[in-house]
Amino acid sequence: MKKLKTKTSISITYLGLAILMAIVALFPFLSGFGNNKEITVAPQASVESVNAYQPSETLSGEGTNIFENLSITQSGIVLNDSNFRQENFTFPTKIEDSENPGSYIYKVADDPETTACNILYLVGPYTILPVSAEDAGLGNYIWKNGDEIPKTITLTQQELNYNTLAPKTFDNSSADPDNGSIISTQYFAVSAPLSEPKLFKYVLTIGGTTSYTFYIYQAIDMNYENIGLAWEKGTSGSTTSISTPAENELYTSETGDFFVQLVLSGQVLKNTFGLNNTLYIDFWHNGKSYSLSAEILNNEGEMKFFNNYVSLYNVSNTYASTHNDDISLNFKDLSQKIYYLRLKESGEYKIKIYDKTFVKNDFTLPSYNEKTENSIYSNANYFEHNFTIVNKNNLNGFYCTAVSLDENSNKNYLVGEIGHAENSAPLQETFPLQRINGSVTVSFHNLADIESIKHIKYAITEGTTGNIARNETDIDITTNPNFVSTLIDEEADHYFYITLKEGSSFYGSFPTKVIGFEILKGIRSSYAFGSKIYPTAEITEFNKVVTETLNQSFTAKTENVNMVSYPSLLSGTALYGYNASSFVLNLAKSSPSIAGIQNNGSATSAVNLSFTGVATANIGASIKVYKNGSLMYDAVRYNTTDEAFSSTYKCNDPGSYKVVFVDAMNNRTELNFKIVQTQNTAGIILIVVSVVLVGAAIFFIIKTRSKVSVK
Repeated sequence: MKKLKTKTSISITYLGLAILMAIVALFPFLSGFGNNKEITVAPQASVESVNAYQPSETLSGEGTNIFENLSITQSGIVLNDSNFRQENFTFPTKIEDSENPGSYIYKVADDPETTACNILYLVGPYTILPVSAEDAGLGNYIWKNGDEIPKTITLTQQELNYNTLAPKTFDNSSADPDNGSIISTQYFAVSAPLSEPKLFKYVLTIGGTTSYTFYIYQAIDMNYENIGLAWEKGTSGSTTSISTPAENELYTSETGDFFVQLVLSGQVLKNTFGLNNTLYIDFWHNGKSYSLSAEILNNEGEMKFFNNYVSLYNVSNTYASTHNDDISLNFKDLSQKIYYLRLKESGEYKIKIYDKTFVKNDFTLPSYNEKTENSIYSNANYFEHNFTIVNKNNLNGFYCTAVSLDENSNKNYLVGEIGHAENSAPLQETFPLQRINGSVTVSFHNLADIESIKHIKYAITEGTTGNIARNETDIDITTNPNFVSTLIDEEADHYFYITLKEGSSFYGSFPTKVIGFEILKGIRSSYAFGSKIYPTAEITEFNKVVTETLNQSFTAKTENVNMVSYPSLLSGTALYGYNASSFVLNLAKSSPSIAGIQNNGSATSAVNLSFTGVATANIGASIKVYKNGSLMYDAVRYNTTDEAFSSTYKCNDPGSYKVVFVDAMNNRTELNFKIVQTQNTAGIILIVVSVVLVGAAIFFIIKTRSKVSVK
């Protein structure tokens, strides 16, 4: 009998080729996943300062022409036309002395005219040199500047009496004593030190026809030994002299009505300042600002003090009795014309003392942080002191502050606390809030007379300030009765109600003190401020942020006059001040969108999503991507451009997707879609070929097995 044997051989090569081709066909669907990158930009913010000064264009032009021909330096500092201070001078008239025929006197008319002038206030020696000129002798200089036609430059100088603006010396034999003397050397320098100020009149003549007049007031180098200023501390019963306040020095006393005072001697200041210079005294008490100026009235040393706030804000006559341009500081010694500026309210003080060499004009509010903001040049006369007073006679020394920090870590004080009776109108309707774009640190000091402190927040709604109560919190004042501080960062209207203990001083009049402010960080479609609704014009472009920088001030013009008053500076009256600042308001018309696929749509390949909405460098837009119910991407993206925010994201993997986009205005849009796995034409062809090859291989095997081999 014959034995049959079947040979079986399977073509591994064909099967491998088919599998390889199938992988190649599916490769586009297996690649490109997990390539998600997030880019974020650190928030940035800035606030512009306010300057209300409007210079004369005519005088500004003259100043430019003067410095095109003259170089003026002071102790190595090169000055320019921006250093000129523009002032209105009242000049005396030269008339013949009726009692001494042939002699002349200078007298201010009963109804004098004022003349606007350019004047430099400098400290110490200065130098004047011609610019691009050659010495032609006898005080004449020939101007050389490229191919320009040479012009003769003449500069005359005349020393005036700084108390009268008249010539300091007068020679009856002079043909014309008002003309001054021609500077006959190549430069003019004034020696130092000075025992008294000097005032010079200069006339620059160009080409024998065009003349420009300017003045230089040469002030003495101001210090406490020579200027007529001193410091004292004490109680109502006695005072003692103290040295200049050290940085952050603490002044306190356990008994008596304690104070610190700046003493001014009019009889000394009349010699060191004269009638033409002005002494400025700006001080801040827990951030509330007060600005005084002092002028010498006569050779007896009588002084006149002005509240600069009144001049700046043109306060209504309704408060004429207390809002007086001309205020009277207390006399320490009437016969010697010695005055004092007494500070006795508990709190943090900054005081700046300077003269016209420092400040460019009388129309700019003094700045709390920046010394150089108003400074004409670095050698100006300027003092600054920072100290704290704790007066135990008043609420055991209690005070509170609200402070924000700018990008340079400078303190910016908000309006301090005010007295508030319990039965008065709700504060959110009557209390004018100061706006701030960042976080605020609220600090409470010396709490022995404080019963409780409550913090209440109100949500900020569209088109208005906060009017929906969120929550209220009691501040713990028992753990540390000397100091409590809290950082506030949430966007809302914030009020702190400070209830005094029954029986404490001022309890009967104002049992509750209040400090309030609004943190404004968001982007809004509308906002009410003052008498306007912002934006004042319709925003036509969607998702583009419009920025408004708005100025705010808190002054005695408001209903709450005690917000910015210093109650005990003057006898019988309060000194009214201000707190001025600015804040940034971001406005936009939001229409967030996600493009790349229709909602509930389906795709067979990767989906590129693009997002458009509102975002800034400070407030980002949120993008969340879910796949099959799991969060796979979560990011906040910022916008550093001036254009509408845009961003992209790519979804690659097959699956069910939900994308949630929330822009900076908290407007939300959602997109749902699927990516399904399919084959393309080339892949299908390869698979078919592979199937055919596999079928051929199987057919070959079957045919082979049907053959019998007999041994």
